[in-house]
Amino acid sequence: MMDNGVFVESIKVVNEIDDIINLEGKILINKFAHERKNVTVDYSNDLWNTYFNVDAKKSHSISSKQDLYIFELTTFKRPGVPLYLEFSIKCDVAGSVFWTNGYQYIYDEGISPKEFFFNKIQLPNPSDERKEECIICMEYFDPDDLIKLTDQCIHDDCMCRECIRKHIETEISDKGNFKISCPKDDCIVILQGQDVKKFVDDEIFSRYVDLNMLCVGLKLASN
Repeated sequence: MMDNGVFVESIKVVNEIDDIINLEGKILINKFAHERKNVTVDYSNDLWNTYFNVDAKKSHSISSKQDLYIFELTTFKRPGVPLYLEFSIKCDVAGSVFWTNGYQYIYDEGISPKEFFFNKIQLPNPSDERKEECIICMEYFDPDDLIKLTDQCIHDDCMCRECIRKHIETEISDKGNFKISCPKDDCIVILQGQDVKKFVDDEIFSRYVDLNMLCVGLKLASN
């Protein structure tokens, strides 16, 4: 939604009291040869049957190519009815006027986001191309940082060390379980003592050994 180098980056609710809504918006404007710019915002909450306007003020330069302008506006929201706001930006540069396309913002407490980004573009990071996802925390890691619980697992390395540690500790400390299986859905491998010892501290491993011995003792007693 960009026109002549003038576009809205975001708008957000900064305050709401009863049916009065205060919003703040951010505008990005390409730099021109004439640095003096008059920027205004026309807005309406009734499909342009009526409309209002406010001035936007320069905040700072984003880069050598763009300036950031901030605008604030106050409007009304009927109880139980989402706020539907339409607005556009006018930039007057040395007598030449540039308009954005129309923008729309819908807000309802508890449903819509208080801040909406209109032009947020995530540029690809070349370093992310080789990152892989941990199946537990869903965070991305370098492939070398992902592992599997044991060499007995036949699947690829797919878990980070911290998630494995937490998985084992939860099974031992919270569940009292010493038969700890791999958390990957289609893996049925049960960890051995040497596998557990690689990931937890001495206290947790001691608890694991105690649970194991308790189970052995119960089996002998039952025989």
